[in-house]
Amino acid sequence: MPSIWKFSLAGLPFGVSTWPARVSIPLPRGSEIGTGFSVQRPDGTTVPAQARSLTKWPDGSPRWVQLDFQANGGGDHCARIGNGDKSVVHPLSITQECDVTVVSVGRLMVDIDPNAASPLQRITWKGRSLTGTKDVCNFRVLDDAGRVFPVAAGAAHDVKIEAEGNQRFQVSWETEHRDASGLKLLDIRFRLEFLAGVEGFTLSYQFFHKLPGREFLHLQAIEGTFAFDGMIEDHGHSVIAQQSHGLLAMRRMVRTRNTVPIVVDGSQRAAHVEDLACLDDDYPYPYFLATANYIVSPAVGLEDDHAAVTVVMHDMQDLRPKTLTIRPGEVVYGIWPKSAGILKLPQGRSAAQRFSFTFADPNSEEIDNYVAVSRACYLEPAIGWLDAADSVHAGASWDAPRLFNGSEPGVGLFANLFRDAFARYYIAGAMFDFGDSPHFGYTTAYPGTGMRPIDDTTPRNIPFTASLGGYDALAMTSLIAPQDLQPVWANNEYDAIYALALESLRTRNPLALNKLRAASRHQIEVDFVHYSDYWQHHRGTPCHTYDHNACSTAYPSHQWTQGLYYYYCMTGDDDVPEVIRAICDFNIAWLAMPELQINHYFNRELGWGLIALVFGYELTGEEKYRKASEDLIHELEGYSGKNDFDEMYKACSSQIGSNEKQLGSSFGVNTIVMGVRVYHQATGEDWAKELLFRWVEIGFPNYNDKATGPKICDMFPECFTYVCELTGDTRYLRESLWQLTMMLYGFGNIWAGNSPIAGNDPIDAKLYGRLYRGLMLNVSACAKAGLLGPLEAHFLGEPTPTK
Repeated sequence: MPSIWKFSLAGLPFGVSTWPARVSIPLPRGSEIGTGFSVQRPDGTTVPAQARSLTKWPDGSPRWVQLDFQANGGGDHCARIGNGDKSVVHPLSITQECDVTVVSVGRLMVDIDPNAASPLQRITWKGRSLTGTKDVCNFRVLDDAGRVFPVAAGAAHDVKIEAEGNQRFQVSWETEHRDASGLKLLDIRFRLEFLAGVEGFTLSYQFFHKLPGREFLHLQAIEGTFAFDGMIEDHGHSVIAQQSHGLLAMRRMVRTRNTVPIVVDGSQRAAHVEDLACLDDDYPYPYFLATANYIVSPAVGLEDDHAAVTVVMHDMQDLRPKTLTIRPGEVVYGIWPKSAGILKLPQGRSAAQRFSFTFADPNSEEIDNYVAVSRACYLEPAIGWLDAADSVHAGASWDAPRLFNGSEPGVGLFANLFRDAFARYYIAGAMFDFGDSPHFGYTTAYPGTGMRPIDDTTPRNIPFTASLGGYDALAMTSLIAPQDLQPVWANNEYDAIYALALESLRTRNPLALNKLRAASRHQIEVDFVHYSDYWQHHRGTPCHTYDHNACSTAYPSHQWTQGLYYYYCMTGDDDVPEVIRAICDFNIAWLAMPELQINHYFNRELGWGLIALVFGYELTGEEKYRKASEDLIHELEGYSGKNDFDEMYKACSSQIGSNEKQLGSSFGVNTIVMGVRVYHQATGEDWAKELLFRWVEIGFPNYNDKATGPKICDMFPECFTYVCELTGDTRYLRESLWQLTMMLYGFGNIWAGNSPIAGNDPIDAKLYGRLYRGLMLNVSACAKAGLLGPLEAHFLGEPTPTK
């Protein structure tokens, strides 16, 4: 077992000297957490780290362990076995009083009761209660008839202590929204997190539509109110940061007793007020400064003579529409505001909203910094980036050690290519679209299926041309502008989440980590169906349609777990295991359905299902997922030589007729050999390696056929790249190097060919994921083999470097 893991922190939020930090470290099979861990900081001090196991090896030993500790700056750190020699600043104290949990950190004390309508019962600052007779936390939902559904008292269940120690405490539980008669509308998951050293906490509120027999819920509003009525009397007021005031556009801290309505919608780039009078701003602005002065910070504060509290909603500016109304002693969030119209919530959909609260003395620089949008008010720990060499203990399926680091000769052009693609990869900005992107080709190719919500009967004017039949009828690009059609979503195609995870690990770019988190939460909250009356949706991820969950079914080629596994190991997001397990269980059931046996042939459905099952095994260590993966590979091996497809063509509308002869030339079968690759990485079984070698040897001539052009985007490179790694023979890399040259010139580069002005258009999830995963691993292997220096010289017209 290793005794040291090296990692780095990019830095701490502005204005803080000590801050919570977090890193995940892998342990070899058979290890134990034992006496605990500590972290050595760049200044030489060693502090204790609180550990919790995220994933387990098949023998039950911990695999990925998450460490929480206190950092005092950025730079290089080391995680070590054994306790630290420094005490914790503002350690957490957790006590139990009947059903109430009392958490103390510094001068802050919070009472939590899962069985109450308000999860927060009392908040005390320096011994004085900031809350009074009102519920501290009040979430309510209004249906289309205006009936109110508050949180039901006494309905809590499935209470989980997810982290407990003097560095971090996290608890979650399930409950419900019910009306006065006891009628249930929505399920809820609450989660509270406290971190040592921070006088504050984060509350997550996630709602789910799980009502049987209700394909859609029509909702007027979803509201969250936080009441601090103990802060009203003693000169209580609100604190808002006006981001641009006066002719010099200076930030202005507004302290007012006015009611201030704040809006996030499509009319401004940021949170804003609609009337400057609520900010007591009567400055005579010229017309060309008219709109900038309406922008305010999404973080707001409440203050009186004794205390101040900052409240901020995470992702508020991205998950539009939203409203925020602040007045002395109260902050009200329109999670779905009435002004947005009726929310038609499909069955199974969920959405999580996170709110962070920080406490400080009044009229202090600290509270002003928080409200002025210091990242500190979001209470997000600094994330540690593990050295690639120390991540090998996670097993061969963890690709970080394979990635090029940028120092290898000839890799600069590719580093720029990946950086540019990441910057152009875009995600939508709406409450139920965030983390996804509309795909141009799908929007124009699928005009008759899933182009509108199924309960919206308004017909759209979609022209068809007489005499066109079969696939020709789908060529709509020249007939109608895509902006006149409802978008069809790329729906995390080709596991763009996995691509974002690799980009995050390679570059240690916090912006990449933010995109990774957004795309992962999208799959958890929007794509994944938590409940459905129909097995084709229930606990699965339906493919890309207008609202993701209507007019389509879930099947393996639209369900991915590899990226979610990476995201979970990096961040410890506790909602991930449920989704990965559910997807794997869905796939096992789907594969066993008698009426779907027609899909059992040498095709991508089974290949993607295999990859998903392997990472279910990597997450859980459970034998049922390994056995299902093994059985599926043997089944695919049996189909690999099939040539008689007549009956299948008659019975199945999907494209069929593939066998192992198509390997290397068609992404539709390449997923199969990709699945064998990750299975061997997960298990090390020799029979899987022999099959992988055989299929790569069959597929490589097809992949490398110059007569059919470059095929770098068909994902086969990640298969033969792994074979090169296992054998030490770089033949496949050398013989296919011409494809990288052609790609740099634009041939086969779907990132460059996405627009008339190549390289300037945004890249959607499908294009990003399809090219990235194979290209990154191929380029990394070539870089480590020293093959890119001559290629770069050739491309730039320079003399070929000599050794």
